[in-house]
Amino acid sequence: MNQSVTRFFPLIFILLGVLVMAILPLAAQEHWPAVIQTLKQQVRSNRGDESLRNQLAIAHNNYAMALGSQKKWEEATRQMEEALQLDRQNARFKENLSLVHFNHAYQLYQEPNRTHSYQSYRHLKAKGLVEKALRLNSKLAPAYVLLGDIEYDNQQLPKAERAWEKAQKLDPHMNGLASRLDRVDRESEVESDMNSVADLHFTLRYDDSVKRSTGFNIRRVLQQARLDVGRDFQYRPEHKIVVLLYSKATFRKVREGAPEWLAGIFDGKIRVPMPENERDLGSVKGTVVHEYTHAVVHELSRGRVPHWFNEGLAEYQEAKFAKTRKPASSLKQALDADELVPWSQVESLFRGRSIDQVKLGYDQSHSVVAYLAQRYGFWHMPRLLKQMAQGASFEEALRQEFKSPAERLEKDWKRWLPRFF
Repeated sequence: MNQSVTRFFPLIFILLGVLVMAILPLAAQEHWPAVIQTLKQQVRSNRGDESLRNQLAIAHNNYAMALGSQKKWEEATRQMEEALQLDRQNARFKENLSLVHFNHAYQLYQEPNRTHSYQSYRHLKAKGLVEKALRLNSKLAPAYVLLGDIEYDNQQLPKAERAWEKAQKLDPHMNGLASRLDRVDRESEVESDMNSVADLHFTLRYDDSVKRSTGFNIRRVLQQARLDVGRDFQYRPEHKIVVLLYSKATFRKVREGAPEWLAGIFDGKIRVPMPENERDLGSVKGTVVHEYTHAVVHELSRGRVPHWFNEGLAEYQEAKFAKTRKPASSLKQALDADELVPWSQVESLFRGRSIDQVKLGYDQSHSVVAYLAQRYGFWHMPRLLKQMAQGASFEEALRQEFKSPAERLEKDWKRWLPRFF
């Protein structure tokens, strides 16, 4: 099961101050480089004129705002530093430079991986930018939240908690903070003493109820999943993915409110409850592949894929790993009774309280992915996800990738469905 991580502060140039220049017409202010050049010449010719220096500083500030709205962070930073060089005591300039650093850090943090070890690089750079932002403005609560998110993703739970607590002191009502702190408090209680197995691509941790040999066994499953799932999706994350193995009781404690039938969670980290009987490890291996697929899908789509289709992709990969298909009796019954759920409504099955509804959701999602893979080839899937990452809706991406509207694909799937059994 996939549960995407909630982020609550938007990537916008928030609160950046625009200081209107009284000596220049508004039309001219749209051309900041020319304005700045003219003012520099005037300042050189009138070195004792403080008002001209102030106008030049304001021009740099306003040009930085324009650059920031275009996400040209390096040049925006340079312009804000020029403004501060001219007026070092200006509190607004310091706040604005702080926001440039923060927004740059947030964009880096949200970007998908592009090259080898890119997540490690972007997390390191984002953390450095956030720390710069906080040195300039120690009251910027969203920056502490972002710092906490970065530390949390890297399994630095005490540091994440401290950052989020600082944010809460600054803004007690900020959306999402209470749930973050509650989550890290529950996780720290059980994860601080977890054992670990070193790996190049995974940070694998497990509690005392899990045998060390089992940890190594799961690590091999993850390594194979990285190869096999990566081959299908034409993508292998180079950064380390955190994988946490719990006893069933501990899993329920960490994830309060999770339904009893839940076999695993991906919420930015892979979390799997382990069976009490070692003989039941086979199903856990399938769950690990399932949740690892969610991690890959999340990165390729930037979290924009519909939940039901995400589950279908994970079920498809899990079935390939297990080399057997789970019984799809609920789907067969729906087909026989002419009660298949329209694609546009499959999402609602996963929100149902009935286990039968949820099972139908998994089975139907799996069958849709199986149909598209068999009819068109699985190699279309990563392309589909990348289109959604770039902003296309699911329906638009289907039409572009399969050269057919979703309605037509759904009709063809219904005709094909008996072969699924």
